[in-house]
Amino acid sequence: MKSAIRNCALLFFGCVLFHIIGTWSLPLIDRDEPRFAEASREMIERGDYVVPHFNNDLRLDKPPLAYWAQMASYRI
Repeated sequence: MKSAIRNCALLFFGCVLFHIIGTWSLPLIDRDEPRFAEASREMIERGDYVVPHFNNDLRLDKPPLAYWAQMASYRI
């Protein structure tokens, strides 16, 4: 019984260790997150809720649903 508990504990701590090592190399935010936020802010500022802009350039590479969700959170 004690060896089963020891094996489960070793497996658990091994998984935690590999998880920490794997996530340590990831950035805290994606490089596109500020661009999405700025495009959403510009959509609110312009009053144009259909076509997203980033630094006065069209940003048509993604559907506008993500921008709409961010704009809704800005309104709250």
